[in-house]
Amino acid sequence: MGKELDACKIEQSLFYHKLEQPLYVEEIVVKVPPDRVDDWIRLDTEIWGPILATRSIFKGKEIWVSKTNPGEITAIIYWSDYELLKTEDPDWIAEIDQKMKDAMGGAIESMVFRDATDLRVKVGEYRENNESY
Repeated sequence: MGKELDACKIEQSLFYHKLEQPLYVEEIVVKVPPDRVDDWIRLDTEIWGPILATRSIFKGKEIWVSKTNPGEITAIIYWSDYELLKTEDPDWIAEIDQKMKDAMGGAIESMVFRDATDLRVKVGEYRENNESY
């Protein structure tokens, strides 16, 4: 076996970093009318943002918007502890999700939680210039 990779310079400006602790990855794919994507992102920030900030196991969130499937939004959420995350009250989470649906005026067409069938963890990442985005 080769030497375990913790951090190294790949090219002149590309660096690989192994995470000290793997992060559990939650992936949620939301479908809204294409003209409501910005509304969903704004409301997600206003409704979920303050709540996520109170969770010690929350480590970050990325929002991706599909260019090939208009109206499709993917939220990638990073958690430090999968078992602790699963202890969150599902009724409480459903209540916050309902706030999002109400705020969108019924414009959320679908919401799929991909982590339910494919548990993933983030173990490392490549970064340009050895910096965060």
